[in-house]
Amino acid sequence: GGGDDASGGGGASAIDAAAAGAKKALKIIKEAMKTDANKVCADCGARGPNYVCSTFNTFICTPCAGVHRKFGHRVKGVNMATFTLDEAKKLSEHGNAYANERYLAKRKPTAALPSPSDGYKHENFLRSKYIDKAWYKAKKSKADEAAAAAAAAKGG
Repeated sequence: GGGDDASGGGGASAIDAAAAGAKKALKIIKEAMKTDANKVCADCGARGPNYVCSTFNTFICTPCAGVHRKFGHRVKGVNMATFTLDEAKKLSEHGNAYANERYLAKRKPTAALPSPSDGYKHENFLRSKYIDKAWYKAKKSKADEAAAAAAAAKGG
């Protein structure tokens, strides 16, 4: 042990602040879930995803969450876990549209997404999408571009 500042000594105010932060984070996430892209699973299109994959900042359904966990990706249930404000902001700024613009960039937009009921085919699709990056194309976000412009202005 030793040097564990997180436990003890914080008192109620630290606990209250953490609870308030978690509450605010959940509010941000619930708000992000209202956008069209986030109303469906990022990976199979099922309506009403109730998990997030914080590895890719996407909203996903239960079967897809299982596959992501199998791959060792970080998965949290929206109504079962606590989120930090940082996690909530990343989900809000990125989300399904952001991820799919990158991870499915080179895939035919008309190609159907495999259903979780396709089992092996579905798992292979997710492996191709996220691990092999078969259709991946890097894209700068508005935030990335702003940061690059600011760095260039500073001469760095």
